[in-house]
Amino acid sequence: MRNCLLLALVLLLVYMISGCGGGGGSSTSLTGTVINGATETPLSGVRVAIGSVNTTTGTDGSFILKGLSTGPGVLTAQLAGYEISSQNITIKSGANTLPEPIRMAPTSGDPPDQTPRTLQGTITLSGASNATGVTVSLFAGTTQYDQMITASDGKYQFWAPVGNYEIRAAKAGFITKTQQVAIKDLTKVITVNLTLERQ
Repeated sequence: MRNCLLLALVLLLVYMISGCGGGGGSSTSLTGTVINGATETPLSGVRVAIGSVNTTTGTDGSFILKGLSTGPGVLTAQLAGYEISSQNITIKSGANTLPEPIRMAPTSGDPPDQTPRTLQGTITLSGASNATGVTVSLFAGTTQYDQMITASDGKYQFWAPVGNYEIRAAKAGFITKTQQVAIKDLTKVITVNLTLERQ
């Protein structure tokens, strides 16, 4: 009888660890391809995202987003020189596949060599002409979404999906500064400039 109880407990633990009951997880994914809507040719280097999960397409235009949560979401695709693609999608548990490729339309917007971004700005150091070495971080809640260190011009830029974020700029000898920002439209670039005062 005791052996039967132990076996039942082991099976219960295995069931719980396996994640039965849904909710998505590392095994939930989305596979698809991105093409030029005008020429029907694959597009490489496209940034594809659902929420905070993102990846870039390969040379054949294919991508796979892993670790997705199940339920409704917004699938976005962004590449310099093309209109941003955005579509509503429902993710089911397991492997998901787009029924058709994402078609992106060329645009005359950003120069071809300009990195896709939804947030940009310049960090200025009070009393200094050189803004090298400022650590600019982008937080989604308490989670750090992205980070970069400025060059002498103090410029920074991030790509982030729709959501609420906090920009945090820090450098030794200066007072850290934060700024709340809400990204609502992926077709527009938000500019946030910050000045750090000396301690």
